[in-house]
Amino acid sequence: MPDHPLLARWQRLSRAGLDHSRAHRPLPALIRHDEATQVARQLLDLPVGEVVDDHRVAAFIVAHLNLAGCHVDLGQTASAAQCLQAAWQDLTHRLHDDTAPAALQGAIGRQLHHLLAAQRELPGPASRPAGSHAAVSKPPPPVEAQASRWPGRRLQ
Repeated sequence: MPDHPLLARWQRLSRAGLDHSRAHRPLPALIRHDEATQVARQLLDLPVGEVVDDHRVAAFIVAHLNLAGCHVDLGQTASAAQCLQAAWQDLTHRLHDDTAPAALQGAIGRQLHHLLAAQRELPGPASRPAGSHAAVSKPPPPVEAQASRWPGRRLQ
């Protein structure tokens, strides 16, 4: 699937993070998923057409779900909530930004519900973002990495 070097790098980092998580090495997993989150942000900032919009939005969401999952594994629920909230704010800002490409906004609208669902599934008190709602028409496109900690939120 990766047809762009950044998407391939995100995928490698995500897989490495998932491998560390499966091997019960939460700190190395946290580092890889943090790096994947940074690459995913770069993917979102690419010019239109370089990477399919649904793929770059899915990469951004999966990266944040995986990073938040590492925080949960480390008992850092507040950090997990902050991670998901930051992703929510970034995407909703782009969704309502008049200068953002319509195709990107459409991809965000189709996939934003995954972040909301993850926020609701966090252990302990996790606040729902004010005014959070997303029109969802279908699940995101296939992405090989998955956020395995979030039941029913497979992005694969």
